[in-house]
Amino acid sequence: MSKISLIAAVGRSGQIGMNGELPWYDSDDLRWFKMVTMGSILIVGSKTLETLPPLPGRAVVGWGREIDPEQMIVSLVDKNPDKIIYVAGGARTYQAFMPFVKRAHISRIDYDGPADTFMPQLWGEPDYADAVRFQAVS
Repeated sequence: MSKISLIAAVGRSGQIGMNGELPWYDSDDLRWFKMVTMGSILIVGSKTLETLPPLPGRAVVGWGREIDPEQMIVSLVDKNPDKIIYVAGGARTYQAFMPFVKRAHISRIDYDGPADTFMPQLWGEPDYADAVRFQAVS
C-alpha cells in the first residue's frame, strides 16, 4: 500500500475548513493541487464529496464511516494498480486513513482566520510541521 498519499491545504493554525469549504481562496494552491493529483484517485469524505466541484482527470471516491478504510484501499489498489491514491479530506477522512498514508503533500496557507474544521495530528506527531514535506504557497 505504498501508493497512498495525503494531500491538504492547511492554515497557520491548522485550519482546513469552514462551513464545508476551504476558508480561503488561493489560485496558486488550486493549480498545484490539480497538477499533483491529475490522473490519480482521490478519497474524500461524504461531506467533502458534496461540496467538491467537478475534478476532470481524477476519479473521486467518497468514503463514509461505515466503510472500512483498509478494505477500501485494498479494493482501489487491486482495481487500479498503476494509480496513485490521495486522501484529500476532510478531517475525519484524514484521521481514518492515516495508518495507511506513507507520504503527505501539505500546502501551508498564510491564513489565520476562522475555521470550524482542523487538520488532525499526522503520524501521532504533536506538531505535524516536523512530520511532512511542505509545498510552499505564496
